[in-house]
Amino acid sequence: MENLFSYIEKIIPGINDAWDREKISDLAILNTPEAVLSKNSFLLNADMKFIWFSWFIESIYDYHKASDDISYPEVVSSVRRGLLKTGFNESDQKFNEVWKSISRLTYKLISKSSGRSREHLTRSTKYDLIERSKGAPYCWICGHRFSNESIDKFSNIDAEIKLPELIDYFLQKGLKERDLKIEVEHKMPFISGGGDLSDLDNIELCCGFCNRYKWKFISIYDANRSLKTFIHPRTGNTSIPQPYWAIRMLALAEGCSEPNCTAKKEKTALFVDLINDIGSATPTNLKVVCKKHLKNRGDRFLGREHFENRNTNRNSFI
Repeated sequence: MENLFSYIEKIIPGINDAWDREKISDLAILNTPEAVLSKNSFLLNADMKFIWFSWFIESIYDYHKASDDISYPEVVSSVRRGLLKTGFNESDQKFNEVWKSISRLTYKLISKSSGRSREHLTRSTKYDLIERSKGAPYCWICGHRFSNESIDKFSNIDAEIKLPELIDYFLQKGLKERDLKIEVEHKMPFISGGGDLSDLDNIELCCGFCNRYKWKFISIYDANRSLKTFIHPRTGNTSIPQPYWAIRMLALAEGCSEPNCTAKKEKTALFVDLINDIGSATPTNLKVVCKKHLKNRGDRFLGREHFENRNTNRNSFI
């Protein structure tokens, strides 16, 4: 608590000094207590490191400008010049190791993203993915169990997916047929160099809802940071998360986070819920649970008629 108090005492005045270089410099060396990031500190810290590192790599050499047939020696040369122009000292004993590591990564990124066309999803690949799920396919992100109709559609058999009468207002999955369809999702986005359909380690079955909102994102910070509000028929304006925040957390979860609960994604669908039910649905206030451990379950699922023009965005206070 002492660390949290010290942090608050420094950060609050800093909000009004966002354009003061000296004050911002002081805040930059301030350590963020675990209490601020709550139970999701591992995710929030790791994803921020992904952002910083990607900026660093692209600041050394803008590989997006590279030609499709660029050679490895050309990349090595460009990375070296970029490091020197950025201020790194070539006489440093670790310079060559850093140079080689960045060169290898940059060339790999160029090779994976240049001149590629998407592979066609074959019946054989679909069959392999269904078989891999042992005949009970589910969304690798949220654990949604696919209906027989969804499986038929995926297998190119004519079928109509029945939409649910009750919808979880937190994510609102099931308002459209696509939400419940089986789609093939690239864990590492294809556009970012991830393997395509022939790379079975990079593809999984996914519900259309999760696939749509996961899109090309990786870090939780990639999504819109605006808070969302749903006008609930009983509780009024109610905070709900950006869909990708929930998807990022669900994808990393193996099961329900409640103590002693044995519910696992491979057996049941998972949901996101508030840690503190009077707080906003920010990434620091979300947890993954099974349906049994949802708070206020009676308010979470509403009839379809309640979802027209009820979502709005609102800004954070900073």
